[in-house]
Amino acid sequence: MLQFHQYCTILEVSENASLDEIIKAYRQKAKLYHPDVNPHPKAHAQFVLLNEAFVFLKKYHAQPTTKSAQQTYWHEWQQEKQHANEQARKQAEMRYRDYIQSDEYRYLNALNIIVDHLGIVLSMILPIALPTLFFWWLGKKAWLICLIFLTMLIPYMLEGWRIRSKFNHTQFFEAIKFSFRFYDFQLVFLTIFNVLLFWNFCLPTMIYMRYILLLFGLSILICFLLWQFYFRAKIKSHWSMIVFGIAPLICNLLFVSNSIFSFNLHEEKYHFRIADKTTEILLKDGAYADFTYIRFFIEPEKLVHYSTVNYEFATGIYGWKVMKKCSFE
Repeated sequence: MLQFHQYCTILEVSENASLDEIIKAYRQKAKLYHPDVNPHPKAHAQFVLLNEAFVFLKKYHAQPTTKSAQQTYWHEWQQEKQHANEQARKQAEMRYRDYIQSDEYRYLNALNIIVDHLGIVLSMILPIALPTLFFWWLGKKAWLICLIFLTMLIPYMLEGWRIRSKFNHTQFFEAIKFSFRFYDFQLVFLTIFNVLLFWNFCLPTMIYMRYILLLFGLSILICFLLWQFYFRAKIKSHWSMIVFGIAPLICNLLFVSNSIFSFNLHEEKYHFRIADKTTEILLKDGAYADFTYIRFFIEPEKLVHYSTVNYEFATGIYGWKVMKKCSFE
């Protein structure tokens, strides 16, 4: 069985290579080793091995870095390896023109387009956004840090401005639309979407965190058991989509609907003081002591001129109390 470093050697990438580097290395070598363009007798075997290395590293890259998670993936890889090689053999038997029109190759091309376009956007935004963020976070005392950051990032901004004409929004959105047909992209999108929903709708709900986590845990367990014993034969989906995508989304949508369809909007006022060496405020009489989210502020030192916090709460459709917004006076 090939080891991790051997797969890296096949693609000629470093062991800490990014996903973009892995994709670009694979595309370059696929053009060299595809049997339709390479008459060498060993080209077919090299192309299959190249695909095996690519599929392994692409999925390995998405795994958590913990030893247990990597060992689990190695076990799963033994089952997936045969399928990956069968796909590679089919691709090797295609004409090269047909191969580059295949969904797998077009997906890689779409990912490259997405990464390249995001790189252009970030190269133009980050040189301004990072110093601004530091200045907003640390105040006037950070002007020297901001100036240093701005000076360091100016070359990237100029490069982004130089290649801005390469940004094609139609091509970018078409690439995203096409990528949604594939499991990996769906899972990444759903995971990010779930995190945003959790932050904006679950945390402002006045339910103890242990109960929220219990609800998510039960949802994941129930969805996984249903998939394992009932839907597995009917739905071609990996368990990770259930654990990180579908089950959390179901829970998040409960909190979203509870917040959107809320009523009985009312205001609560509390005197507060800033906790020592933390980013929290402490409300009078220990109010909402178990709900850190509504007392958490990135820059509590900017609140020293205020003494009262005004919360707007509402009752959700399921009876769960939700914080809508807060202000200071």
